[in-house]
Amino acid sequence: SPKDIELAFYPVCYLIVSLDPPVMRGFYIQGGLVREVDVILRKEDGDYLYL
Repeated sequence: SPKDIELAFYPVCYLIVSLDPPVMRGFYIQGGLVREVDVILRKEDGDYLYL
């Protein structure tokens, strides 16, 4: 779930990679290293969900 993802890492910033499909790239710090993760958003019932 998104809450579990939020607890796993705290993104420092988001970069919009693609609008169709909507993809955000989040950069976060873990163990002293800067890591990145791609978050794909899917619109369902007016809410954006993490895939």
